Amino acid sequence: MAAGATYPLIGAVYTLKDIIETFGRVLGKDVRYQEVSDDEWWSETLARGVNQHAVEHLSQLWRSFRAASLRPDFAGFEVTDTIEKLGGAKPKTLEEFVREEQSALTAEPRRRPV
Repeated sequence: MAAGATYPLIGAVYTLKDIIETFGRVLGKDVRYQEVSDDEWWSETLARGVNQHAVEHLSQLWRSFRAASLRPDFAGFEVTDTIEKLGGAKPKTLEEFVREEQSALTAEPRRRPV
C-alpha cells in the first residue's frame, strides 16, 4: 500500500429496504423509514451519546449517499475486497453489526442538560 494512496472501502451495498428489514428482524420490531432533517438527526444522535466527530463524519457520508442517489450514473458504490486485503478479515455484514450493537441501538436517548 503506497503512502498517500486512496482505496475504495465498500464492503457491501444495501438498499433502504434491506436496511429496514435487517433492523426489524434483528431487533424484533416493526421498523419503518421516516425522513428527518439533517439538524434533527444531528441533535438526536448527539443526545444518544455518539461523539461529535463520528456525527460529523456520518453526516457527510449521508449527504454523499443522498447526492449519489440523485445521479444514477454514479458508480462510486462498487463493492471491493479492499477491506479484507487491508484489514485481514472480511467486513461485518449489516446484520452482524446490528446484532452486536443491539443494546446500544435500543437504548433510550440520553438527554443533555440544558
